[in-house]
Amino acid sequence: AGTGVAPFLGFLQERAHHQKAGVLIGEAWLFFGCRHPDQDFLFKNDFDSFRQSGVLTGFHVAFSRLDPNRKVYVQDLIREQGQELRQLLHN
Repeated sequence: AGTGVAPFLGFLQERAHHQKAGVLIGEAWLFFGCRHPDQDFLFKNDFDSFRQSGVLTGFHVAFSRLDPNRKVYVQDLIREQGQELRQLLHN
């Protein structure tokens, strides 16, 4: 867990740098998935910081093992946010 999201941390760090320099940054959404928040939610503090500063405007996390009766994956969250995501991509 975490190796796929590591490059996106670099993108968010660059956005934070631009934001501090006064450059207007647009919206940035990230969909992240892991098994359980207490076991492998890597970079949680970094994501929280980026969200609080406005560098990351949409953050959706799927935990596939949190509820033994329902596995939630990133594609499920994308489907749930589909209308908003289409609007974001269109505009």
